[in-house]
Amino acid sequence: MSGFWGHLLYWVIVLVLAAILFGFLLVLQDIRQKFRIVRAPGKAAPDSAEPFCCVVDVELRGAPVVSPLMQLPCLHYSSMVMTHYTRTARRIHLETSAQADYLLRLGDRRVLPPDHTFATYIQPAYQFHKKWLARSLPVKLEQRLRHLDLDEGFWKGQRSTAIDFDEGVLPVTNQLWVYGRLQPDGADSDTLRLVGGAEGHKPVVALSHADLKHWSRYALISHVSGTIGFAFLAVVAAYVLR
Repeated sequence: MSGFWGHLLYWVIVLVLAAILFGFLLVLQDIRQKFRIVRAPGKAAPDSAEPFCCVVDVELRGAPVVSPLMQLPCLHYSSMVMTHYTRTARRIHLETSAQADYLLRLGDRRVLPPDHTFATYIQPAYQFHKKWLARSLPVKLEQRLRHLDLDEGFWKGQRSTAIDFDEGVLPVTNQLWVYGRLQPDGADSDTLRLVGGAEGHKPVVALSHADLKHWSRYALISHVSGTIGFAFLAVVAAYVLR
């Protein structure tokens, strides 16, 4: 395509690529800020809406939740059971998460933990993979699965399927490391909740500062690599289409 419409299409594509790259750079700026805060943690100001990273005390208000696969008491778990029928056909039989009733103590303030459906938990994970043609599951694991509400299809053709079991568990502990900011929960301005460091971003909860630093470093390196890769492809695309 040449002429006016060809030039118009070229500049539309270039502008779209530039807009996407600009979005990458905006997210990168947020990740760099998060990395700096996590590397140099401090004490949270309970009434501040600025992002922070610090260690907090945990106050368990009820009984811990129990993870379905490992049967461990914990503050939070996320579990998944996935069957692979072929290399491309797969089915999720179980995907669930739950959180115990607990509070975070920041100085003299009691803060609600993040909504567990919108939070990043850096937690030890139990993973088991049953290979194709394996005769059976481990006895203890099968006994636990029998008590779960799995459909009948899960138990059929076990030898002709591969199964992945994945369960992250945040154990009961007296202290956690968190990254995020404080925000009034609902209409009550005295009730605060831990939310993401920026609007639309997830708060982060970890067992140790080392885990939190490793997570932030990995996020930064991954996004920098992705940004450089996309920038290179955008330049090549613009050159080819010119």
